[in-house]
Amino acid sequence: MFVAIPVLAYLLDISAGSETGYQQVQIWFAHPLLKLALVIIGWSICHHLYAGIRYLLLDADIGIDLPAARLSAKVVMAAAIVSTLVILWVVV
Repeated sequence: MFVAIPVLAYLLDISAGSETGYQQVQIWFAHPLLKLALVIIGWSICHHLYAGIRYLLLDADIGIDLPAARLSAKVVMAAAIVSTLVILWVVV
């Protein structure tokens, strides 16, 4: 995720720079391996976001007991999977 963000920012810069740059980035994004990489990066960003919110709530002593903590972990995984499916639907 750390390495992917500058690469994605660079691709955004290329695509916003000119019409030919936009077409070139579209050609790159048509490759199946790049689509898979985008889905994986999207999942990691979504999971990182939801887990961060979970830990903020845990720091505020919300959901600190074991059953609530396990439930919140399952909710984070489910939300990340649903977000990944939405990203996959948009990308493909």
